[in-house]
Amino acid sequence: MTKLGKLGAGIAVLLLVAGCSSKPVHAGSAARVSDTLIKQSEVTSQLTETMAQIQLTPSAAQAPDAGTIGQKIVNRLLISEIVDRALAKLGQKVTDSEVQKLRYSVYQQYGQDVVEQQLASGQGVPLSQIDAFFRTVLAQGYIGSAALPNGTDQERSNATGQFLLQFASTLEIEVAPRYGTWDPTQLQAVGVDDKLSFAQQSAQ
Repeated sequence: MTKLGKLGAGIAVLLLVAGCSSKPVHAGSAARVSDTLIKQSEVTSQLTETMAQIQLTPSAAQAPDAGTIGQKIVNRLLISEIVDRALAKLGQKVTDSEVQKLRYSVYQQYGQDVVEQQLASGQGVPLSQIDAFFRTVLAQGYIGSAALPNGTDQERSNATGQFLLQFASTLEIEVAPRYGTWDPTQLQAVGVDDKLSFAQQSAQ
């Protein structure tokens, strides 16, 4: 067997062991939410930007590795898509001015550099995606208010979670194995097979 054949066979075995879906994510995609593809190129671009940003911070040595950040990015993009769909179902939208107001408020309260560093290492949010992140935060608030108009902040937060869990269960969600396995109870991809990730990257 040629080296290429052995590599292909090895990947097939790892896919089987990892218990991957029999319906793989479309080629060139990191994940899929029904008819919306999250392109691998988008994840790679954000990962490159995020890792470069992290390396410039004083706490770079304690930052998560690229595999962990990549999974965070995929999870963030998945949640963003789910939240956007849920918000559209409720007939609401977040305006640019609301996003800018929230960003300014958060920067004023905690400091811009601190916020940007925390979002990069903790959520996999590069500078170019900060407004998109805040837009999702605001959208989740709208969902909570719609689900439980007269509840407390905590009650609305819980209502948001329950609404999104139920809504996401109506969507077909797949994640490329290198980023883990989609867990519908947590609304995120969990677990990463390091060997599988390495094999897939080597095959590209």
